[in-house]
Amino acid sequence: MRNKLEDGMIHPNPEIEVVINLATEKAKYHNHEYVTLEHILYGLVTYEPFGKFLDAYGVDIEGLTKDVDDYLSSQTYLVSDE
Repeated sequence: MRNKLEDGMIHPNPEIEVVINLATEKAKYHNHEYVTLEHILYGLVTYEPFGKFLDAYGVDIEGLTKDVDDYLSSQTYLVSDE
């Protein structure tokens, strides 16, 4: 089996694509110009399989989601003029 990076290309991973799409949609929802690490964190936490994983370790998913969403809502410097 070949290594994913062996041919110089990173091959798509459906789970990562879902997380990136969730992050991008969150950035669009807040009219943010850029997708930041906080958007990606939101995508991870709201991606159900990862959320279940965190929940198994005692993470308060609902609280974390709210905290990240509140933080993103407060980031006015990220807002696009368009």
